[in-house]
Amino acid sequence: MIGSVPSGGELEASGVVVIVDDARRVAHISDCCDALLGQEPQGLVGAPLDAALGGEVARIAQDVLREDSDRAGGWWPARLPNGARVRVRAFTPAPGLLALDLLPTGGPGPIEAETNPIERVAGWNDRLLASASSPDLLLTAAKVARSRLGFDGAWVCRIESIGHNIVVANDDPGGPDLVGQAVEAIDVPPGQPSQGGRSIPFFVTDLAAPAANLVPPAPHLNLEGSTLLRPYPEFLGRLASIGVRATASLPIVVAGRLWGRILIHHPTATAVPAATQSELRLLGAATGARLAELIEQEDAREQLALGRYSLRLMGAVASTPDLVGGLIQQADDLIGICAAEGAIVAIDGRVATCGLEAPKSEIDALLAIGRSAVDGSKPPVASAVTLDVDAGSAIDASTAAGYLAIRIGATADDILIWTRREDRRAVRWVQHQVVGDTVADDLFAGIATRQEDSNGTCAPWTSAQLAQAEALRDAIGQVQLARFAQMRALNAELARSNEQYDAFAHAAAHDLMAPLRGIRQFTEFHLEDTGDRLTEDEQGQLHTIVRLAARMQGLLDDLMAYAQIGRDAWMPAETPLEVATAEARELLGLEDGVAQIEVEDASMTTDPGALRHVLLNLIGNAIKYSDGPATIEIGRSTLDEVSRTAPPPDGLEGARPDTEVLTVADRGIGIDPSHHDHVFALFRQLEPSSAGTGAGLAICRLICRRQGGDIWLSSEPGVGTTFYVVPQS
Repeated sequence: MIGSVPSGGELEASGVVVIVDDARRVAHISDCCDALLGQEPQGLVGAPLDAALGGEVARIAQDVLREDSDRAGGWWPARLPNGARVRVRAFTPAPGLLALDLLPTGGPGPIEAETNPIERVAGWNDRLLASASSPDLLLTAAKVARSRLGFDGAWVCRIESIGHNIVVANDDPGGPDLVGQAVEAIDVPPGQPSQGGRSIPFFVTDLAAPAANLVPPAPHLNLEGSTLLRPYPEFLGRLASIGVRATASLPIVVAGRLWGRILIHHPTATAVPAATQSELRLLGAATGARLAELIEQEDAREQLALGRYSLRLMGAVASTPDLVGGLIQQADDLIGICAAEGAIVAIDGRVATCGLEAPKSEIDALLAIGRSAVDGSKPPVASAVTLDVDAGSAIDASTAAGYLAIRIGATADDILIWTRREDRRAVRWVQHQVVGDTVADDLFAGIATRQEDSNGTCAPWTSAQLAQAEALRDAIGQVQLARFAQMRALNAELARSNEQYDAFAHAAAHDLMAPLRGIRQFTEFHLEDTGDRLTEDEQGQLHTIVRLAARMQGLLDDLMAYAQIGRDAWMPAETPLEVATAEARELLGLEDGVAQIEVEDASMTTDPGALRHVLLNLIGNAIKYSDGPATIEIGRSTLDEVSRTAPPPDGLEGARPDTEVLTVADRGIGIDPSHHDHVFALFRQLEPSSAGTGAGLAICRLICRRQGGDIWLSSEPGVGTTFYVVPQS
């Protein structure tokens, strides 16, 4: 195993790295420079660049600085003062400094003797363009790279998010098939996973040769731009253990991100001239460009397949007014749209799941993680293959190890989350098979594998799945906009209807009241004046007219009260239940002993007048329908608590679980379940002979529903009745 990594990085000794300061003097130089330059590094540090490396190299440095070295990147031929021919390449190691890679031009060996590099690279490009799939492309790239270098084996590795590489193509005639196995990341420090990486090729002439270092040491410099920078020694040690002596690594960049590498290996030390390095760099760039096209095509095919789920799902959503119900109605489509295993829908305070069997605590934890990932200051779509240790500690990996979340509304309160369980696949690592103390003589002859479980993470979310999630979000938004426009039109029509109805009811009640009062008054006058001259039957008939007129007047009074609801301003305030109950008792004129009323020491935030009116009717009904003195209990609860015993009406489906609920319970005669809805109808009395008009509960319901609330009951004949009131939502 090669030694530990110096702070500034180890360099290849097959060339020389020179760091030049802003005064055009040599600030640092490779300690192996005497082989190429014929001088020890100590004699060159501090010397002017033209004196140390000659006028041709100095002119190249000046041209690079004039054109901006970050845009240079090519190789220039030059001759050193000792007559040696080199190729020069520039990069920036730190602000104010210029670095030069010097690579000797070898003699006319088999590689340099070949001609027509442009035609050769063009031929490679034709082969890459002819590849119809990603696996074909990557295998072609491996074959081309191995053939160009004359090396014995080549791998193409994809960088995984957790830091190692997976072999996805393998060109090693007669060797083992390593596709699917893991290897150490070439430029990621051990124990420091990274999705980044170095987009410059590596070329290592001889793994067994000592590495070069800068003189004087420069731990503060960034040498990642140098083609002479060596991979981490741990990676080189693994290659050496399976018989590799020379290696090259070509980056594959897709969409500006390091996707993977082409790794080419040979069992004997072999130098790679600068011209060949330039060709191979083009090979890596062309592979990345073609891979981006193929990935885009493969994503499009996957999106087309996933789109079938989207079409069915949006059909269900568009056909039902209940957005949550529409989404979970087609559970297979909702889950399949992202190839997930479970889903959570949280909209307007309502939470529903499909494909997930987990306790509420884990669902709540997943919602918290998803909402944090897509809150208002972040993009509306987020995904992860592993959960944060702290945030996800309450979630079992068998429930979810990763998620994909989309924000549906303006805030993260409305959210849709897809989940996947951990992907417990066995990662097979490439590893040298040790037999005693021997090391393989032939390339890969001693290769073996070790298995290691990969857990705590889920399978990665593909670009197509992310695109489908975002498309679903847009589609839901369009449905919501269409429904909003429809609801706005319906609400406008309803408002006009309500105004017409209120005007009619008020006018009818007012216009009927005067003649009705006249009928009653004239009948009473007639009884007073002629009562002693009338027969008993005639007197009874006149009394009936008075009684019916009084009842009719009560009906008209209630009709006017019903029509008046909504005209008065709704002014919510914190109202103690004891105060509202006392006011209702006073209006009822209750005598002592008529009712025993227990009131919870609590308050509700609602319109005091509306609360008083509701209590007036409910207390009056409890007294009316009790055998003997009424026992009444008045308290405050929440929608979540009362839902366990008395499910609320559909109109409260989207209300928050902590919505305040007024409860009024009595121990009266009770109401048969078949009549629970009838009691709220206007002028509907279960016992026509009882006092009253049957409008009280209808008025209570209208008061609540005008503010988005409602009223319902639970009752059992002979046991009693409990009314549940949500004055406003």
